[in-house]
Parts: sequence; C-alpha cells; structure tokens
Amino acid sequence: MDNNINRLPLPEINNSGSGQPARFYTSAIALVNYIYKSWFALMKRSQFQLEGKIRWLEMLNSDVELVENSGVSLDSLRTKAAKVLAEFAPLSTAETQSTNVKKAKKPKKPQNLDSKSLSKNLF
Repeated sequence: MDNNINRLPLPEINNSGSGQPARFYTSAIALVNYIYKSWFALMKRSQFQLEGKIRWLEMLNSDVELVENSGVSLDSLRTKAAKVLAEFAPLSTAETQSTNVKKAKKPKKPQNLDSKSLSKNLF
C-alpha cells in the first residue's frame, strides 16, 4: 500500500468566494483522509482473511489428491495417521487428568466474632 495517502487528489475548493473559514476545508481534508485510511485497512484485513481461507481450503484435499501428491496408497496413509493419533491420544488424556486434580483446601481459621475480644486483641 502506498504511504502517500495524505496526498490524495482532492478537488480544489476556492475558499475566497465561499466565505467559509479555512478550518472547514482542513476538516474536510482530514475527514477524507481518515475515511480512505480506514477503508484501505478494512480491505487489507479482508484480503488477509480471504487468503487464509483459501490456504485452509487448499489443505483440505480430497483422498484422491492426497494419494496423487504423496505417492502412497490410501490404506497406508490411514494406518500411519492412526498410529500417530494413537501415540498422542494417551498423552492428551494424561494431561487433562492432571489438570483436573483438585488442590487440597486449607482449613479455615476460627474467627472471633465477639467485639470485646477483638478490641482486646487489637489494643
């Protein structure tokens, strides 16, 4: 994107004949620049989102395309995927069980609610 957004072509407004203060013209230029910058930022964000979705869809190949690209049969791909998942499945269940273990609660201290004993302890 070009950094010369501040130099956008605006129609020349002759301030001498309009009788309006120059701050109106300056405000109009600032507003147009703000609108252009925000529009370009939105378009840039939309472009990144579109590219990300396209990249994600390219990763979701069909089975036939996977076989063609890898040069391996579909059954061997499935068995390798099952082995990899089996290796990581016990690890993930052990991690979830360790996070679910509750910590022991600390016993509460007895509180003296008697105001006389409280004042005696403080003074």
